[in-house]
Amino acid sequence: MAKAAQVLYPGQIDPGDPAKNPPDYTWRILAAGDSWFSFGSWRLQNLLAQLRFDKDTFIVQLAQPGDTITRMSDICKNPALAMQLDTRWGYDYHAVLLSGGGNDVIDQAAKIIPPSARKQAAGKPPEDYCDAKALKKTLKAVADGFAQVIDLRDGPKSPCKGVPLVSHAYDLATPRNAPAAFLSLQLGPWLFPAMTGAKIPKGEWNAVSDYVLGALAGQLIALESTLPTFHVARSQGTLKRADPDTTGVSNDWDNEIHPTKAGYVKIGKTINAVMNPLLP
Repeated sequence: MAKAAQVLYPGQIDPGDPAKNPPDYTWRILAAGDSWFSFGSWRLQNLLAQLRFDKDTFIVQLAQPGDTITRMSDICKNPALAMQLDTRWGYDYHAVLLSGGGNDVIDQAAKIIPPSARKQAAGKPPEDYCDAKALKKTLKAVADGFAQVIDLRDGPKSPCKGVPLVSHAYDLATPRNAPAAFLSLQLGPWLFPAMTGAKIPKGEWNAVSDYVLGALAGQLIALESTLPTFHVARSQGTLKRADPDTTGVSNDWDNEIHPTKAGYVKIGKTINAVMNPLLP
């Protein structure tokens, strides 16, 4: 029977015990990424908690809300990842899980969907509302970031050279005024102000958002043919999208860009379908 993994954080790992590899677990996984792996609202829901494995598994969790693949792959900005991919500190991992690229696109939303001085005309193809150069630049940065993580995984000091690195394609978010709430702190929304700033007709918002997020998924999937032992769960289209007029939980979405627990369960199944067969 498939079971949830034990999730550990770097502070729970004894740095004085390089022998490691706890005998109670068959599979050892390293996870890094953004709020989909850490938490995307005050309910502290995340995707890692919804993964299910065929054998006893633990996950070392390095994810942080708001992290981008660019920051994750930069050793200077993410020493924890470099440390765990070093034989002196890291376990002998059987796989690496990575949730990255979504925040890179979201952070650049206002450049990819540039502001307009006047209301846009309806009925244009979604790509006509976007800045092709800005989108291409962002997607290249995402691709370069994943390549750098692969280089770390396969580096001379790595305890897990060549193990599968598994990521996911973010699902199709509905632009809406639904910020992520962390107790008294609110973050976002992200796509909603880009659409209003660009004065795009509301009826076109989903198509424009889907075009941008679809381009991200396409870039990630294309990396499967260029990066060694890199795999992407085809998760786009899994979730029931939110009602554009809502400001909170709607269908499978907790806020504008983060799923509910039930949504993460659905995405988790697409990841496990890819990942479990790759584990020894």
